Amino acid sequence: QIKNFVAPYKHRLDSIMNQTIVEASDEFTKKPVESSLGNMMCDAMNWYARERMQKKVDFSIVNYGGIRIQSIPKGPVSLGKIYELMPFENLMTFAYLNGDQVNQLIRKMAEFNGWPVSAELHYSIDERTQPIDILIQNVPFNRDSNYVVLLSDYLMDGGDKLDFLKEAKREVSPVLIRDAIIEYCKFKRANNQSITPIVDGRVALKKNAK
Repeated sequence: QIKNFVAPYKHRLDSIMNQTIVEASDEFTKKPVESSLGNMMCDAMNWYARERMQKKVDFSIVNYGGIRIQSIPKGPVSLGKIYELMPFENLMTFAYLNGDQVNQLIRKMAEFNGWPVSAELHYSIDERTQPIDILIQNVPFNRDSNYVVLLSDYLMDGGDKLDFLKEAKREVSPVLIRDAIIEYCKFKRANNQSITPIVDGRVALKKNAK
């Protein structure tokens, strides 16, 4: 009886979740130090902030634990696949950080063997698991500057050992990270574009690093 009751709702939900929202030109994968799947998520967040919210962001990050699937295959990408990728109700959050806080953030990401970041941030990880050669918006990182970092409310609240962010100035948006990624994919499709895997060296291991 329960199955019969649920069946119409399940059918409707499946029809929505199976809708294609974009085409992937090749397979996206998740892996450290840098991966096409993480890069796409961060770039989509930055795109949404810039194009839909008219917000200036210096760079975006996600943690590897927030990426819940290992890959998106080449071909049609369904709405349901993005829900699998990002099932959490995490909100896009703008962190207003000083240079010391940004330095601490990048150091922590390096300790984790690199987290996904948007194209605006580039750095390398040395043999001591420390970040070096940090570029933000193609400019060398300056500890005397202030930066706007886009991340999840989970990370802003100290998740994944980012306790030092708890007291930082923030602006929590009403937009879910998942919805920003979905909007990015739909925009691509509406403009007859696919999403293309990109690994461009934004996070790199030095040759002698372990």
